Amino acid sequence: VIFSPELSHLYPQFVAVVANQEHLRSMEHRHFNQYLKQFIEIMMLSCPAPLYQSHLTAILGPVFEHVQFRLQYSWNPVLGKGSLGIESTRPMGSDNCMTIANQLASVGVEQWLISYYARGGLFVGDLNAVTGEAAVEKARVELTRTYADMLQSTLALKGAWALVLANKARE
Repeated sequence: VIFSPELSHLYPQFVAVVANQEHLRSMEHRHFNQYLKQFIEIMMLSCPAPLYQSHLTAILGPVFEHVQFRLQYSWNPVLGKGSLGIESTRPMGSDNCMTIANQLASVGVEQWLISYYARGGLFVGDLNAVTGEAAVEKARVELTRTYADMLQSTLALKGAWALVLANKARE
């Protein structure tokens, strides 16, 4: 339906909403995972080949740029990169929420997002430190896995298309 000629005049407005950087940045990891799985992957698999250039590139460019930004800052604390200290990557819980919020409010949007992604985009509430850290790690790994799965599916490296291509190669 989205690729039908009757809706082609609405496509630029559609792209402006679904590939808006502010919208993408404001999503929690769990919501961004669903966005990748249930929207971007489906668009990539169902788009007719003649429309790749006109329809997919307008959406995939900003989305992949954002995925790179999100993954980079989500994994920086694990890789030991970046200027964030230990306290700034500790999961945000009820005990330190106001302190962290006040610190981040003074540094600007970019630093706030970097800290947000370093924490896995989570507020862990009253969980203990070990459980909170595990939840952040799970969110980080799930984001990476979702992105890798989406790429594998769309490149026919897994799923139904991979089976079809493997059978054709065997013949």
